[in-house]
Amino acid sequence: TEISTMKYTVHPKGIITGIRRMRSSDQVICFVEILDFEGMETEYLQILFDRIPTLPQSLTRDFGLFSLLWRNIVYRLMRTV
Repeated sequence: TEISTMKYTVHPKGIITGIRRMRSSDQVICFVEILDFEGMETEYLQILFDRIPTLPQSLTRDFGLFSLLWRNIVYRLMRTV
């Protein structure tokens, strides 16, 4: 298995612990338990922490607090369908 971004690449060893089919498409989600990072645990953590956040990082009342929250909620609901 390879997990990579523009900056980091990790080749962890793991096993598939579950598979879930998406309702509205032919895509599936595989759940993987990582057994061995092969000495690349810090690179894996960098991939997790360098990703683009899914929640708004700041909320300003005058900037449309409710529209930001509503858009984020709708986005999260669409991802789970």
